[in-house]
Amino acid sequence: MYAFKSTVLIFCLVSIIFADNVNMDTSSSLQKTRIQFDPIGIFFGDIYLNVEYKFQPKVAVSIDGKYTLPFFGGSGYGICTNFRRYYSQKTFWGVYTKFGLLKTPYEATEGSSTFTLENKYVSAGLNWGKVWLLKNKYSIIFRAGGGYPIYNNLIWVGGNKPEYYKLAEGVTFLTNCLDGELSFGLTF
Repeated sequence: MYAFKSTVLIFCLVSIIFADNVNMDTSSSLQKTRIQFDPIGIFFGDIYLNVEYKFQPKVAVSIDGKYTLPFFGGSGYGICTNFRRYYSQKTFWGVYTKFGLLKTPYEATEGSSTFTLENKYVSAGLNWGKVWLLKNKYSIIFRAGGGYPIYNNLIWVGGNKPEYYKLAEGVTFLTNCLDGELSFGLTF
């Protein structure tokens, strides 16, 4: 609970700091909303949806949702909130918090047993991104960033840990530190 409260507090403080001194634009030409999806992720079993709302010309909040389909070898979900500060019409940097649950099956090196690594996590960090507008209606977003898992709970289910469990836990920890997006969608 401490990690969740700390994450919410950090997110709120950063939002207040970066939203200061940004004038509201009341013109109708400001495109305020983007709905994005990741078509490449479908090939890897991920359904990804992102909604961004610009509540000021240079300040936006986005919420990402991800669901991993179970028939591709793993299953799980994740939610990420982003606070974005645009320093040009097309480039932004921001802070993010994300949490989720991912279950990944692993084969044992001895015998034919299968183990599952359950990973519950909460991460926070910084990211940078770029937006490309196509015909002022469609958009492509690239975002990359990194942070640190505030909460990272790894549980092996199904027996003893396999011989390579340290490597699997290290890779899982590293993926919880990374943040990224390549998505396509509509802007209106």
